[in-house]
Order: sequence, then structure tokens, then C-alpha cells
Amino acid sequence: CVEEALACRANRLKGRLGARPLTVGEVEANWADVGGSCLREALMLRWSCSRSDLVDALSHARRRGSLTTPQPSEFFLDIVEAVHVAVVCGAVDQSVYVVTSRDKASAVASLQAASEALKKRHEGSLLSQATEDEGCRAAAFHDVDYQGSWGDKDGWRLFAGLGTAEEKAEAVQAISRARSSAAQLNAGSGSTPASPDTFSTVGGMARGQGLIIVDDSTAFLRSCASRLSLGAARLFLAGWGYVSQGRWSDERAGLPRIRELAREENFERVLWDGQKK
Repeated sequence: CVEEALACRANRLKGRLGARPLTVGEVEANWADVGGSCLREALMLRWSCSRSDLVDALSHARRRGSLTTPQPSEFFLDIVEAVHVAVVCGAVDQSVYVVTSRDKASAVASLQAASEALKKRHEGSLLSQATEDEGCRAAAFHDVDYQGSWGDKDGWRLFAGLGTAEEKAEAVQAISRARSSAAQLNAGSGSTPASPDTFSTVGGMARGQGLIIVDDSTAFLRSCASRLSLGAARLFLAGWGYVSQGRWSDERAGLPRIRELAREENFERVLWDGQKK
């Protein structure tokens, strides 16, 4: 809202009172709306640009600038570390799905930078002198990469370039369907008849059972919560991300399935819940 600030300054120089730039809260409250009539769309109309134009411009800037090789903060590195450890130690399923609006090149660069930072953080760890839990944690960082080189595990699966909350939710729904289809094939491939428990598990996967979905977008999580095919998935708002607290406060009561994670410890507890039951 640079234009608003310049207009305000010009008005004051001319002795016109009352005009002022929008506050941060006003920008946040009016930036995006489900119906599409909002400040963001008004600015794109004023400057004759589309969402794809802006995405392309940001991708170009990332390729040219320092964002191409970002250095993750200690806090965000703690989040990535929690995922690495939970996967390697078997607390969660083998595959981690990264669903992002970022272009693929910058998303890959970010994940690779995080992997390198984790390697440096855990350089010199000695597996032979570690306890069982410490050994599992140390083993997680001997050969990490954005594709997840954790032995025979699948690791990271990247879905990039998804510009809207609906596109991201569609990707998650496709992931859920693929998991369900794989479970059905496995259930039917055995030499013995499948048990009722097996069919119950397959049916649960068809509704997103076993998926832990974490994001800082209430619009994306709302879209996931509205889909019957993701009815059994667990939804969490990443409070450490770019969360509009005002919007979240307004919508919290209407989104009972979504729980807020305020700290890395809360996130880690969610990943290890299945191990404690």
C-alpha cells in the first residue's frame, strides 16, 4: 500500500486532513475474500496483472536472488528435523508430501538447504555411543536430501506450483485416493482372504485416515475439512507460519476439526501420537 502512504503524505502537504494509509489490520482484513472481491484482486486489476503473472515474477526473483539458496531459521529447521526423525524412527508413514504454491525450483532449493543445514547440525554424531532413541535420531541425518534418502523409505514427495487453496486441497485429495487404491491392491494380492479389519483400514484410507495435514492457511484447511474424502484426516494450523490471527479468531468456532499448533513441541507430539497409544 505504498500508493496509500504517498497519497496520505500529499494530502497532508496540501492541508487535507482525514486521509490516511490503511493500517496493517485493515490490509489483513480486506486482503483476500472467499468471494473474490477483495483488496488483492482490486490491486491486480489496477496494475493489469494476473495471479499467474505475479507467481512468475516471484519465481524469477527467487531464481535471480538470494532466495534461490535460502538459509532456514533455527525454528523452521526444528520443524523439518521433527519430520525427519519421526519418519526414520517409524512414528509416521514413510512418505512426506510437500504441497506448496512455490515454483518447483525454489521449493527444491529450500528443501535441499534444510537438508544440508540438518547435516551440519548433526555432524560428528556417533551412533555406536548413542542410546536406541538417540541412535535413531542420529541416523536420520547421515544422508538426508529433499527426496528423503532414508534407506529404503520413500521420503519427500513434492507437489509444487499450486497457486490456490483449492488446488492444494485437490492435490491432498488425490494423495488420499492414491493411498486408498494402493491399500486395496495390497489387500487383494494376498493368498488368504482379507479380514474385516483390513477392509476397515482400506475404507478409512479412502477418507484420508492416517493423513496429518499441517498448513498455515485457514483457506486451505477449510477446503480440506469440507471434503468427505478427507473426513478422517487430521488437520492442524501451523501457528508459526504466516497466519492471520484475526482471520483465525473469526473462523475458529466454525472449523472444529482444525487444531492450532503453536510451537514445535506441539507438532512433534502430534507426529508421535500413534506410538503412545
